[in-house]
Amino acid sequence: MYFKVVTLLILIFASGCGNSDNNKYKVGDKILFRGLEYGMVKSPITNRVWLDRNLGASRVCKHYDDIACFGDYYQWGRGADGHEDSLSSTNSSQLNVDNTNSNQFIIGNFDWASNDSDGSKRASNWSKSDGTSICPNGFRVPTIDELKNEISSFENDNDAYKSFLKLPLSGFRQYSDGTLYFAGQIGYLWSATPDSESESANYVYFENQVESKILYRANGYPVRCIKSE
Repeated sequence: MYFKVVTLLILIFASGCGNSDNNKYKVGDKILFRGLEYGMVKSPITNRVWLDRNLGASRVCKHYDDIACFGDYYQWGRGADGHEDSLSSTNSSQLNVDNTNSNQFIIGNFDWASNDSDGSKRASNWSKSDGTSICPNGFRVPTIDELKNEISSFENDNDAYKSFLKLPLSGFRQYSDGTLYFAGQIGYLWSATPDSESESANYVYFENQVESKILYRANGYPVRCIKSE
């Protein structure tokens, strides 16, 4: 088998209704989105506003390995179609990004999609802030640079958890078989930035070090949404 490794920013320590006026959102408000209530936190580093937990998490982390704050595991650029549930079933048939029509986690390929090799369509999807993508209205998936700006002062997973973002060691779902690995040991976050190589994208990784990486788009990582400026 030919393996192609791609760049992604991993944060490792290891659609719904929203407010139509983005400017009405401020820290202290609550946002009801797909059955969950999110708060907002403001970065002391960049002054940007973020959701207070990963998408799909039922609460803000109480400790770094708090399962209730891990959130969902999205394949890169994909919508909230049910595949992101950690217990969703799997399928080895790649999907068309224009009509996914599936709630299964795609396995067996480095990329879950059969088209959009440069990732431009999926990057555009995750960059939407009108509530039609995976983030609430007024929010979107961050770019790799936006993630790097927040984590540049973090040295390890402890710094990530103790930060204003309260980042957990959520682990990830493996592209090869859909198994959840490293939960409670390593943390990850997707960015909306594709890598120039096919089948890869940028993510951030938290463990004994904090850095950005690139890897396969078919892996499932958590997402933390940032408020649009």
